[in-house]
Amino acid sequence: MHLVFLVHGTWGRSESAWYHATCAPTSFAAKLKTALGERSVDPNDVIFVPFEWTGGNTHSDRLEGAASLASKLIELRGQYADARFHFVAHSHGGNVVLKALEIYLHDLPFADVPKMFDTPDIVDVSQRFLQDYADGKYRFHPPTDEIDKLLRQLADTLERISQRGSKRWRVSITDDDPMWDFEKSSLRQPLVKFFHHVYTLPENHRIGSVITLGTPFYEKHWRLTQATKMINWLLHVLSFVPLTTVSIYICIVLGGVLAAITPWVSWIGFNPLNWHWLLWAIGGVFSLWGAVSFAKSDDPELPRDTNVYFDEAEIPYYVRILEPIKLCRLLNIHASYLDEAYCLLSAYPLLSEAITKRFAQAALPRFWDFKEPSGDVGFWRGSPPAVMHRNLKRLTRLAIALAKAIAYPSRLIVHRLSTRYVARLVGKDLRVLGYGLPPDESPRSSVVTVEKVLHKPYFDTHSLDVSRVLAVLRVRGVDGEDRFEFLWNDDDLARRVEDSVLVKTLGDPRNSDHYRQLVALEERAREFFGVVGLRHSMYYDNDVVINGIADFVTGRVPVV
Repeated sequence: MHLVFLVHGTWGRSESAWYHATCAPTSFAAKLKTALGERSVDPNDVIFVPFEWTGGNTHSDRLEGAASLASKLIELRGQYADARFHFVAHSHGGNVVLKALEIYLHDLPFADVPKMFDTPDIVDVSQRFLQDYADGKYRFHPPTDEIDKLLRQLADTLERISQRGSKRWRVSITDDDPMWDFEKSSLRQPLVKFFHHVYTLPENHRIGSVITLGTPFYEKHWRLTQATKMINWLLHVLSFVPLTTVSIYICIVLGGVLAAITPWVSWIGFNPLNWHWLLWAIGGVFSLWGAVSFAKSDDPELPRDTNVYFDEAEIPYYVRILEPIKLCRLLNIHASYLDEAYCLLSAYPLLSEAITKRFAQAALPRFWDFKEPSGDVGFWRGSPPAVMHRNLKRLTRLAIALAKAIAYPSRLIVHRLSTRYVARLVGKDLRVLGYGLPPDESPRSSVVTVEKVLHKPYFDTHSLDVSRVLAVLRVRGVDGEDRFEFLWNDDDLARRVEDSVLVKTLGDPRNSDHYRQLVALEERAREFFGVVGLRHSMYYDNDVVINGIADFVTGRVPVV
């Protein structure tokens, strides 16, 4: 049995949308079921499960949808004993599916073995697990050394509990009602790790394949700015200086005592306050050197790079087991810069940098800022009152211009600091608004980039680029594949760059991929007004895409 979950994207929730499993022959579900039937899959074994979430372009909406989807997976897992789960997700629905898988894998042991974490029953659960393992019910992937270690730990704990009987280390109000049994609780950790190994098997987690349509995945790359690194280094040094100073001077005093009890070095004194300044200097240098060495050795490690919606930090042990064996097959169907969401979001760093630069230039203070006063209304221009008034204005403006010129260095420093601060605030707000990420994503510690393909070691990842397929779609009579030839033709890209207004405005981008971003933005701007989302919404209405999904679900790798 194949359960195919259809998940819509941002603003895609509708009663007549593509993800509803209607009986109409032109619907997405009907076309996909037909394509699966042509590949020897019994249509009666395929059940489409439409999944709706709010569709809002916020991080909280996606998290809420992911939690709901994870609960539905656990529910259906009990209803269909041998079903395999497949996911077809459009746009940000792919991010919802990723987060749902993370929650699902985290909660699976709790849902499948509910008594496993109840203190009164965990001994019985552990004994039953060891018996099932001895009977061959469970099989594990490498590393076998770790499995053997967990088995010994579980067996030893059980033996210790049986030997001690009721004389165990417990916290209780009365002898009959223990609040916490420490030896029983020690069974929890190896048992959880065992079931993580159990659920790395496809027959247990049941996740078959994940297909994403034009999803802008958010990759989080961790970094520290130079200022943050310097502050971190200074804090470490300052915290270690007292420790190293005390330890080094204790060594000096002990060395002086040992030397003084010998008949050859009787001149060494024992009062540190009477020491010569050179001895203090030597001790201080060694203290600072020791503090710097300690600071380097204690430098905090940054988290590993991760996807925002499949956070390895939430299931670290599980991910470590999954890396060599893969969780499931994953297909990213994308159209590069022909996809509006990816085109705009991936170009955000370039555009935000350009906006910040233009903002700084527009507000840059001028060294000499003087304008001749205009003529006064109500007076004859050559009359004495008009001349005196005009000369007074001229002197006032000249004095102000001279004061600004003298203060120009200070004004320039304030300008640099203020524009950088304002640009950072604006950039953060745009980032939250555009990406739909939580506001507390600090730009100092991490940078979030948009990727069209999700490459992770625990997914068997494949990619299907349908750019050429979607490029021939006609838009209000303006079309032709040559419009998007620059996406795969470097010669055409060079020709388009020469005529690009954006490239001339933004200066020199960093590489050819940035050129493609900017030219794509210009080309897509011709379609955005009145036809927003045309190609982004054509994934689930395209026969090439549907056949590619059918190939992937049945074990093949689709090729355009």
